[in-house]
Amino acid sequence: RNNGQEYTISADYLIATDGADSAIRERLGIVREGVGHVQTVRSVLFTCPEADQYLARGAQQFEIEQENFRAFLTTYNDSRWLLMFVDDNERSEDELRAAIRQALG
Repeated sequence: RNNGQEYTISADYLIATDGADSAIRERLGIVREGVGHVQTVRSVLFTCPEADQYLARGAQQFEIEQENFRAFLTTYNDSRWLLMFVDDNERSEDELRAAIRQALG
């Protein structure tokens, strides 16, 4: 609980799980190496029990490459599916529904 009071804690280890832009890492002066930001993608999570038929064939991930439509489709194996777009375009709810239909054929 943050009530504005400061505390001092001693520890042998600290695990900061606050992501690539870690405020903890930066405050400790620990530099980051690597390529940095690679890509921003958008996705939509949806349920579709009808699509589970594909799982019976052993397929769980689909690379979609159609004219003017590229995406990646995967599942959590419980009728939840995730459609990931290869761009950072914001889409309306209607556009997301249309993309899901296009991805599923």
